[in-house]
Amino acid sequence: MLQKYFTFLIWLLVLAKVHSGHAENSAPPPLDRANARILLEISLFPDDLVWPDWRFPLTLPSDASGHEKDALEALANAGILQRERQIVRENDANGSARVQGGWLYRIHPAQDALRQSDAEWLFYGRGRVLDIPQISAPVWKEPYWYLEAEMSWCVESPASWLALDGVKQLYRARRSLESCKRPFHQSVYFQFDGRRWGYWQPQSGQPLR
Repeated sequence: MLQKYFTFLIWLLVLAKVHSGHAENSAPPPLDRANARILLEISLFPDDLVWPDWRFPLTLPSDASGHEKDALEALANAGILQRERQIVRENDANGSARVQGGWLYRIHPAQDALRQSDAEWLFYGRGRVLDIPQISAPVWKEPYWYLEAEMSWCVESPASWLALDGVKQLYRARRSLESCKRPFHQSVYFQFDGRRWGYWQPQSGQPLR
């Protein structure tokens, strides 16, 4: 009798484990566009956008040329940045020392910026999700469900300095200014952890399927 009881108990445990496995693998609730948009706003655009190309203080050689030089000069002339002459001593390939002049750029103290102990970055606007035109069917990849969506977004209330003649030559500045009429498009991903959907950032080169 006792042996039959233990056999029945083992059978119940196996059955419970099978049902548990099926529950984990069962299709998750759908993610609609409205909730996807909310998740993306919270995850991607909680704060003002940080201009990624310049980390201040920034030193630029005096003989530098191109759009970056023009942009930094325009920002300094507009009072967004401060700059001062700097002399840099460098060693060439032969080990000989040479002196080169340059400009040291800093963000003006009155300018709104992301400031840390060792670096500063300019803010250039606020990101806003415009639309989620497409959401894929969920895909199971042990141990979670995933899905892919297409997002269109823009830079809302772009910083006025983006429109300076020297700055708007930069592609990022030009596209940011026109983005609410000509949005950015990118693929984004979500993960279902068994309870709720959340924004998911795959590692570089990590396939979804």
